Amino acid sequence: MAIYTAAAAMDPLRRAEAACALSEAYLNTSDGASNALLYAEECLLLCEGREMPVTFMPIAMEAARLAATASRYLSRTHPSQDLPNLVRVRGFKNQEAEFASAMQMRVAAAMATFHSRRADALITGSRSNELAALNDAVAALRDLRSQGQTIPDDSLATVATRVECYRLAYPNDPAGSDLNAARELLMHMFQRATRSTTRRELESLFKVTRHATELDAVAPQPTDLLQAWRYGVVGMLGLAKYLLHLAEHPNALDLSAVLKEGNSGTQQDQLRTGAATILLDICNNTTRRGSAGKLRLQAKALLDELQAGGVEPDSHENRRPVGSFDKALSEIEALVVALLIGETLDRKQIAKLIRTLQPIVTFLSRPTGDAAAHTKNGCAENHTVSFGQF
Repeated sequence: MAIYTAAAAMDPLRRAEAACALSEAYLNTSDGASNALLYAEECLLLCEGREMPVTFMPIAMEAARLAATASRYLSRTHPSQDLPNLVRVRGFKNQEAEFASAMQMRVAAAMATFHSRRADALITGSRSNELAALNDAVAALRDLRSQGQTIPDDSLATVATRVECYRLAYPNDPAGSDLNAARELLMHMFQRATRSTTRRELESLFKVTRHATELDAVAPQPTDLLQAWRYGVVGMLGLAKYLLHLAEHPNALDLSAVLKEGNSGTQQDQLRTGAATILLDICNNTTRRGSAGKLRLQAKALLDELQAGGVEPDSHENRRPVGSFDKALSEIEALVVALLIGETLDRKQIAKLIRTLQPIVTFLSRPTGDAAAHTKNGCAENHTVSFGQF
């Protein structure tokens, strides 16, 4: 804060940069969203009211992005204030789109426009407008790519996940077949030569969501579940449903090394408790509007059913350490020693090891700040911050 006070005596650009930096810092602290919004708005005030020179454009665009992120987080954590916060999201995203267009950042402008239009659909409660925003975003990204623009993976992931959310929320919508095609088009737009991690994460997400609605589909692997977790209500609801499926079909996956029967109950009890904990998180941290709101209602119904049967969510105080950690770590260490003394892995083994460990590292290193975690859980979008569970 002392740094910001000193910056206040500087020229307007330095003050704007300091306010923007404070906004981003607050997004990475617990309960910091309100202060993040305050400083982002101050940055925007410092930038406006003048013929904005080029030097102010990037910081103004970043401030609009941060303000929208904070407002989006507040809209889901303060249900009584969700409407005014959604109005803020719409306004800030419109500003971001204007700044991006002025700087010829066409993909960023298209994504900000998408978020603004989706916020407007949630404000008005228009399902058709939400669908139109999705279809127009897919078309915009397709056209930009055909014109030689590089579409960042995180932008593709944002729209693909929102498409999946709408498809799952309204499975009987006649537009569903079009959305399936839209999802495939977005997946096709990934740069195949780069072996995109984000694309693999989406493939894992879709395995989880498909199994949640088609139990005869190929079952997801544990690492698929970890990757799905990052994608807001879409992935978390699929994960909860899969845990409930395992509770009903205990032979579907061997969890004996992790779920020890004892004070925590049977394996089935532990799986149901885990599902209930995830469902409660969805209910507490997901908007009540739009397609995400529909998925929240599904989560609420499942949680009510579990609680009626005597299953309660687990509290953070009751979380248990991973009992198999030491064994897993020793096996990894043994593998490292084997490699050092001359043994080797073939290419398939290396690829499998990376696919297994990478999601674990990503999951364990996820951000801790309230608003930042909300944003990153939605998907790791850097260019125009993602929806989280919004």
